[in-house]
Amino acid sequence: MESFHIPQAVKHHPRTTCGDISFVLYKENSQPAKNRVIFNCNAISFIVNGAKDIYKSAQHTVVNTGEAILITEGHSIIAEHSLNKAHYQSILIFFPTEYIVGFLNKMNIKLANTFDADNKLVKFKQTPYLAGYLQNLLHIIGHQQTIPLTLGLHKLEELFLSIPPNHLSEMATIFKPLMNDELSLKKLVEKNLVNNLTLDEIAFLANKSLSSFKRDFEKAYNVSPGKYIRQRKLEIASAELAQGKRASELYIDLGYESVSNFTSAFKKQYGLTPKQYQLQQQSA
Repeated sequence: MESFHIPQAVKHHPRTTCGDISFVLYKENSQPAKNRVIFNCNAISFIVNGAKDIYKSAQHTVVNTGEAILITEGHSIIAEHSLNKAHYQSILIFFPTEYIVGFLNKMNIKLANTFDADNKLVKFKQTPYLAGYLQNLLHIIGHQQTIPLTLGLHKLEELFLSIPPNHLSEMATIFKPLMNDELSLKKLVEKNLVNNLTLDEIAFLANKSLSSFKRDFEKAYNVSPGKYIRQRKLEIASAELAQGKRASELYIDLGYESVSNFTSAFKKQYGLTPKQYQLQQQSA
């Protein structure tokens, strides 16, 4: 049984990535052999042709053509195979937890009373609207279009809005432990990552003094807000660099005074200059 890390294992498949969101067209001429799969983010998988057999925690389900499933980050065992002569095919959307939790909080999605919170999978049928959404994604992926993070976030929210309400409630039940006031601090920082606000200004938006904002943030996430912001900006930069953007196109939006300052910060976190990182990604 092989082990795969997702989304790294699908990076050679056609995809469009913006920041830490990825839209991937996955095709495989595979047999129904089980593989150990480690998700370092969440994914929604739409089955275009074939079937996905998935085990997660104490839950097991089969996702067939015309269905979709939310797979939360962590360990799963998955077997994928075609049911005909065509390749197995799915469309995958990868995204970090804070995006879906932020959406569930913003929309005030209620919990599903009859849904077991220990379940980590939510399966739903593809609606006609979702079919149109997937066709648009296929167009974007097929033309290898580069889209900005703001548009990627818009496409992700469109997806969330298209999921039937009862299944959104099931997702809210899964993410309930994160849907609280503490998370709003992280969400506030995430929303302002590229707005170049000072910590004092972000604390003001949180209705807190700078000292209490720093204290509450570090207590909740075991990292200072300043360090968290630096790390997240560089994570976004690494994804953009992997898509071919140059450091000179990124440093201003990420709040650096010069390319050299950005390069120094990037090398400190990744051990490579932005150009070296790009070359490494291209040769991988």
